[in-house]
Amino acid sequence: MKHGVFPSPILPADRTVRGLAIAQTMGAVAAGVYFSSSALFFSRASGLAPLEIGLGFTLAGLVSLLVPLPFGILADRWNARNIAAWLTVGAGISDWIFLLVSGFTAFIITACCFAACLRGAMTAHMAMIATFIDASQRTQTSAYLRALGNCGLSAGLCPWRGHFPRGCHRLSVAAIGNA
Repeated sequence: MKHGVFPSPILPADRTVRGLAIAQTMGAVAAGVYFSSSALFFSRASGLAPLEIGLGFTLAGLVSLLVPLPFGILADRWNARNIAAWLTVGAGISDWIFLLVSGFTAFIITACCFAACLRGAMTAHMAMIATFIDASQRTQTSAYLRALGNCGLSAGLCPWRGHFPRGCHRLSVAAIGNA
C-alpha cells in the first residue's frame, strides 16, 4: 500500500521531517499541559487575580502577533534551525521563570517573553520547511505537522481535565514537566 510521499502512515521517511515531527509533537503536548494548567496555577500558586491573568495573556497574545515577521526575517537570513533552537530554549527558560512569578509586572514580562519565543520558534519551523523540504512536498509536510500538533495538544490537555477540582499542588509538577 502506497502512502504518498511518506512510506509509513505514522513516521515520515525523511529525517528532516521526522525531526520536525518530533519537535512539533513534543511542543504541542507541552502547550496542552500549559494551557490546561496555567490559569489555575497562576490564580492559586502565584496569587494573581483572574483579571490580571486575563490581561497578561492578552498582552502576550498581542506580542505573539507582532513577532513572526522579525523572527521570520532572522530565520531566513541566518540558520533557521539555530533560530528555532534558541527560541525554544528561551521559551523553556520563560516557562521555568513562571514558577518564580509572584507579581503582576513579572507575570506580564514573563508571559510576553514566553509568547514571543514560542511564536518565533513556530515561525522558524516554517522557514525550515521552506528551506529543507522540496516544494512538491511542503503542503503535505505542513499538513502532517499540523495534524501532529493537534494530536499533541489534545494529549497534553487530557491528563489534566480531572485534576482541576483537587487544587494546585499537582500543577507545580505540570509546570516543571512542561519546561
